[in-house]
Amino acid sequence: ALLVASIRERMHRVIRSSEDLQQAFNLPSLGVVPRLRRSESMSDALDNPHSAQSEAYYSIAVSLETATPGGLPKTLLITSSVEFEGKSTSAVAIARSLSALGKRVLVVDGDLRRASSSQLLAHSPNPTLSDVLSGSATAQGMVEHSDDQPFSIVAAGKPRCNPVTLLGASGLKDLFEKLASGHDIVIIDGPPVMGLADAVLLARSVEAVLLVVEANSTHSSELDIALSRLPGESIIGAVITKFNAKAAGVRYGATEYYNYDRTH
Repeated sequence: ALLVASIRERMHRVIRSSEDLQQAFNLPSLGVVPRLRRSESMSDALDNPHSAQSEAYYSIAVSLETATPGGLPKTLLITSSVEFEGKSTSAVAIARSLSALGKRVLVVDGDLRRASSSQLLAHSPNPTLSDVLSGSATAQGMVEHSDDQPFSIVAAGKPRCNPVTLLGASGLKDLFEKLASGHDIVIIDGPPVMGLADAVLLARSVEAVLLVVEANSTHSSELDIALSRLPGESIIGAVITKFNAKAAGVRYGATEYYNYDRTH
């Protein structure tokens, strides 16, 4: 009985669906990404334009176009409360979807401690975000183009000092705005909020912040702390990842979960 009570208490403390975001945090949901089947990989799912995951990210991309009063934000930080919620995958998938819609997209790998998006690039001598923020290089030539991706990328690099020192530099916002001048949107793939100051510093230098929330895993307390640390006026909403309608206890057939239900 104690075990069952403990499990039930835990389930009540995690974010399960968009309704939880709205009711507990008054946080708009820009979309829901279904959980993969055991036999699937996210790479294969995103390569298939008709998969439930691809269609979910297309829907999120369309939602972003009306997420702010001015339309598509010029600079967007994608972060999460804790690690492994799918923020880097979401950053790349949203970038691909926006590119397919005809947008000029740049992804900046803003995680100076554990680069993710930079792995899409082969090693090159181009200046990285760390190089420019440390003053060892100029911004000229830092934008790279991958043969495998429809968007451009700025690599994180390996900082020689504490990332907080670099991200706290006064020129960070100006750098993002300069990069945005040649693109429709700059997506910053940032680190998680909990335990680090990095995401908070990045959030101060962008127009909008999008949170990635893993369904049935992210605790309400973790999300609450993350929201309290980020500038509230910049947060445009959240994306639910790894969603399972049955585990969330939602009614099948709801419009929001159409893509998920159609393939299960």
